[in-house]
Amino acid sequence: MTIKSHDLLYKSFDIIHNTHNYDHWFCSLDINKQTNCLYSGDNLGFIVSGDLRTKSILFNHRLHKNKISHLEFHPQQSNLFLTASNDKRICFWDIRKISQNIQPLQTIVQESCTNSAYFSPESGKSLLVTSQNSTINIYRIASRPLSFESNQNQNQSLLEKSYNHPHKFYQHMTAIKAIWHPHYKNTFLCGRYDEKIRGIDVFNLSDDQPISHIGCKMITGVLPVLAFDITGRILVSATGQSAFAWTNSSIIRKKVVKNLKINLNSNSKLNVNTSRNNLNDNKDSNHTSSESDESNQF
Repeated sequence: MTIKSHDLLYKSFDIIHNTHNYDHWFCSLDINKQTNCLYSGDNLGFIVSGDLRTKSILFNHRLHKNKISHLEFHPQQSNLFLTASNDKRICFWDIRKISQNIQPLQTIVQESCTNSAYFSPESGKSLLVTSQNSTINIYRIASRPLSFESNQNQNQSLLEKSYNHPHKFYQHMTAIKAIWHPHYKNTFLCGRYDEKIRGIDVFNLSDDQPISHIGCKMITGVLPVLAFDITGRILVSATGQSAFAWTNSSIIRKKVVKNLKINLNSNSKLNVNTSRNNLNDNKDSNHTSSESDESNQF
């Protein structure tokens, strides 16, 4: 399996790394924007670093005993990143000190395997962790743990809040990962894997239960993949061969809205269906848009 750097302008790509083994693949990736280097974790617990300028490998070290499901750089400190693994550990590292036998600078031990662990946007003071035992944990990062001047103290990252949430792991389904809202502080979203209710739950740290639910009748599958556009105004979710887009009004105003459906059929043609719902931001916040089955296709 490979890591590639694509040039969309010239429609070309360079292979940064190739395992030459279908049983050895990559599961997570992030780019250090300051150094223009990528870091990727694989299913065996190794982390590979590649220089996007020279297209060369900088190092390949094993940091975990099992799959690295998530890797992310701190939003404020470019030398610091974390890895989350199926060995039930979330580890913090300094790229300036990475070596073959290095020990993590700080470790959070989970009760179950971890799907993801996201720093809060901008500040990085909170950690949003989705576990495979149907829990979502929020850790408050202490004021100085990521300076790495002190010893390894697991208590420096404190569990601030924990939610029981239906997103059980199934090996043949993409793992569900909760994500922060990029602009609304302390707000996050997570796909729901429930026999009766499907869709996306919206949480705020000030509440013990979801403050809103996003979904519609046309969604029958689980929505494990969530991502905001660069403006933070549109949320995109996916299930099977379909993708759905939701406006901020439907997320924050507690609406249940069918706004956009992108359906990829077996012939790889792109069909975009937009509902006739009026998403006027000036409407009352308690208004729920109708779920008309009629749509425009183009």
